Amino acid sequence: MRELVSAAQALIDASDGWVNKEVDELQDAIDAYLALGDASSPTPTSSDGEFVDGDFASLDKEDSQASEAGSASSPSAPIRSAIDELIAIYAKKAKDYAHDGDPFSNFKDVAVGMNTTPVAVAESLMRVKLSRLTALRANNREPQNEAVVDSYRDLMVYAVIAYALVAP
Repeated sequence: MRELVSAAQALIDASDGWVNKEVDELQDAIDAYLALGDASSPTPTSSDGEFVDGDFASLDKEDSQASEAGSASSPSAPIRSAIDELIAIYAKKAKDYAHDGDPFSNFKDVAVGMNTTPVAVAESLMRVKLSRLTALRANNREPQNEAVVDSYRDLMVYAVIAYALVAP
């Protein structure tokens, strides 16, 4: 989860003026997620905005308490639900695209063919999705093929893959 939030933040930071309603909503969701802490639990980030060890233990406890109390959802439930969905999409698609044992094999293969890096391949795919969303918005058009939400899902999966390729 930490990686997905970091990747989403990096994607927003890299939007370079392409900010739109959906990116603003994603930023709001990330900000709300990062602000989940209160006086009785640690905030998810340190004063410099970096994640600190153990951030998610408090959220797990909060979700567990909300569940025990019969609450339909906790403050982090929408984020967790989105992350769970992204993990499922990635797992399903990886079976069609990647060689067994190497989840990045398709990005590596394309990188060789294009004389670039696997990260650059992931970034290119993210740009394709952003370009589609920008075109739909600029043309004030409804999508004719895949839903807008599918583009955001793919965009986030590519962002996480790029992050995983560069993470230590």
